[in-house]
Amino acid sequence: MYLPKQPYLWVALGQLTQSSNRTMKHDEAIILFGKYPKEGFVKTRLAKTIGNAKALAFYKECLANVFIQASKIADNYSVYFYVAEAEDGAEAKQLAPRNIEVIGQKKMRFTR
Repeated sequence: MYLPKQPYLWVALGQLTQSSNRTMKHDEAIILFGKYPKEGFVKTRLAKTIGNAKALAFYKECLANVFIQASKIADNYSVYFYVAEAEDGAEAKQLAPRNIEVIGQKKMRFTR
């Protein structure tokens, strides 16, 4: 497991289970885990100092940077963003570029 410099987002390199309905481009996948960017729910300790709006803006910038980096390797791996606490699936899908699939965390299981 690779832990990036952004502490809110964990990146795991693994394989999705065969029971999955998803069609994978590759045998291996980059799986990004993060929270849905909602004011007051992300970067809460930072928000105590700079405010909820600025903390949310910072989180979105970090998330955008992770997506840029993941997009660079999307030709070699299937890339998924598993988002927690997303109330609106359509809005969550607009967060990531087309080559990164956005999925709610409870829908799939992982294997090593």
